[in-house]
Amino acid sequence: MERDWVPADKVIETTCPYCGTGCQVEYGVRDGKVVWARGAYGLANEGKLCVKGKFGYQYVNSPERLTKPLIRRPGVPKGPLNGRSIHEVFREATWEEALDLVVSKIKEIISRYGPAAIGGIMSDRSTNESIYAFQKFMRCAVGTDSVDQSATLCHEPSAWSLATQLGYGAATNPPIRDVLNSRTIIVVGSNMNETHPVIAAYVKRAAKQGAHLIVVNPIHTELARYAEYELLIRPGTDVVLFSAMAKYIVDMGWYDKEFISRYTEGFEDWVRSLDAFTLDFAEEVTGIPKVVIREVARLYALEKPSMIMWTLGITEHENGTENVSADKPGIVNGQCW
Repeated sequence: MERDWVPADKVIETTCPYCGTGCQVEYGVRDGKVVWARGAYGLANEGKLCVKGKFGYQYVNSPERLTKPLIRRPGVPKGPLNGRSIHEVFREATWEEALDLVVSKIKEIISRYGPAAIGGIMSDRSTNESIYAFQKFMRCAVGTDSVDQSATLCHEPSAWSLATQLGYGAATNPPIRDVLNSRTIIVVGSNMNETHPVIAAYVKRAAKQGAHLIVVNPIHTELARYAEYELLIRPGTDVVLFSAMAKYIVDMGWYDKEFISRYTEGFEDWVRSLDAFTLDFAEEVTGIPKVVIREVARLYALEKPSMIMWTLGITEHENGTENVSADKPGIVNGQCW
C-alpha cells in the first residue's frame, strides 16, 4: 500500500544491501528515484526493517555518486584530494576509453611481470553473480588465482569450521525465526543490536518469552540488558572459555552419546585435548567466575533446544578459526547461526 504523503509510480521488492541478514525490502520509486523504503514480508524479516534499511537508501539518489568513468589527469600525483574537487584530479571519460585503458594496463603488467603480479578484490556488497563473473575474469582472462573478497577475513573461519566439523559451511538452522524456538541462546562476539538489528529483535523477543540468553563479549552491549548472564570475557580468551565449558559438559555426561557415536570420529582424542581446561584455569584466564561457567554450560547442555550465534568479534582474530571451532555445539547436538 503506497504512502499517501509520498506517492510512488511503482514499488520494487528486493533484498536490503546493508548486511547479511537478507531482509526483503520494498522501494517506492517516483520519477526514477527512490522516495521511501519499507519492510517486505520475507523469511528473514517478516516485514521488519532496521533504521539502515528504512532510511539509508538516500545514497541511491546522491549527487556525489559516480555515473561516468573517471581517469586521472596527467601530472596529478596519487594521494588524498585534500579539499580539491574530484574533477580537479580526474576527468570524465567514456566507457570505451576507460575499458581500453584498463585492458592496456593489464596487458602491460602481464607482459612485464606475468599474471601473478595482478590481484583482484571484490566488494562484499556485490551479488553472488557479480563476484562469480569477476573471479572468472581474473582466472580465465587474466590468468591469476589472486582473487579476494572480505569474506576471507570475516567469514572464512566460520565457513571452514562449519564445513569441517558439521559438513556444511553455513548456518545449521535457517530461517532466523528459529531463534524463537530456542530455550538457550549464546551470543558471542556480536553487537547485533547495532550491526544486525532485525536479528537482535528476534533474540530479544525470545528472551522476553523465557529463553535463557547468554551474552559473551569483552564489552557491554545493549543486548546484554535482556541477558540472564553477561560474560565480560577478557579479549582473546574465547577458546579457553568454550573448551572449559565443553570439558565440564563431558565430565558431567551431558553430551549426546548417540549423536557422537553415529556422526563423529576422533571424539576420545578431542576429550583428551580438554584436560588442561579446568574451571579454575578458565576462571584465571578469562576472568569469568567458575560458578558462572558451570551454570552457563549446564543451561546450554540441558536447556535445549540450544543455539550459538557469533559474528566478527571472534572470527577477525589471528586464531579466528580456533575461536569458531571451540564454540561448536556438536557434543550436545545444538544449532548454530
